Amino acid sequence: TPKMSSTSNSSNIEDAAAHDNSSGNNVVAQKTSTTTVEGSSGDDGTKTPHYLYFDRMKAFKKEHNLTGQMLVRGIARSEEDNEDYDEDEEEDTEEEGDNSKYTMEQMESLRFILLTDNRRNLLEEYHHIILGDQADGGIMMFNTSFSYEIMDSWAACKQRLTRKSPSQKLDILIAYTHTIMEWDVWMHDNEGDMDVVVKGLATSWRNLIKKNDDAALGWDQEYTKPGVMEMLSQFKKKVESMGEDYGYDLGKFKYM
Repeated sequence: TPKMSSTSNSSNIEDAAAHDNSSGNNVVAQKTSTTTVEGSSGDDGTKTPHYLYFDRMKAFKKEHNLTGQMLVRGIARSEEDNEDYDEDEEEDTEEEGDNSKYTMEQMESLRFILLTDNRRNLLEEYHHIILGDQADGGIMMFNTSFSYEIMDSWAACKQRLTRKSPSQKLDILIAYTHTIMEWDVWMHDNEGDMDVVVKGLATSWRNLIKKNDDAALGWDQEYTKPGVMEMLSQFKKKVESMGEDYGYDLGKFKYM
């Protein structure tokens, strides 16, 4: 049976500071463009933890010539937030942008992958590779054949990784992993053998991380390294839960 999905952001690059649904536990994502990130001050003009966090990130990106960021983990809703949450009012709430309530501990729990021009371009490229003719569509249709596209895309990605530097491999794997995790229909609509993708991808990540130091990988340790490790943890949890919860054995994602 074909499955439908809708999207309004082809590259899914986010620089939101509020809630995120990546963990699937009582959270909601807030997505915005990637032009600028501005922190919010309190009503009395004081600099809030939200302001300080993004002011520091903005300075860090400028210093290291980074052009954007992708949200990997946001701030989970509290039980109080869930009780007051009204889905119909979500968009209005986001536009109001009241971020002054967040503590520094909450802000420090955010995880981002900072973007170079190359990472941004690869995210866009793999969005089109994975989705094909549907990449720019508003309403998408998926069925079992999508899993074949994933298998073919992994074979091409694995070949692409050969004779690349560690930093080039990192950027390719970030873009590929993010994209197939975002468009995850293949995980629960396939005819088997998807463990080839899962295990192969895990091996590529494991070899890359174990055999290279931070300098060779070219990722910053403050934002991108924790962000990538969080993305891999989420991917592991997602693919392995398919077997535990739904009976789709995709294999183990042993990236460490």
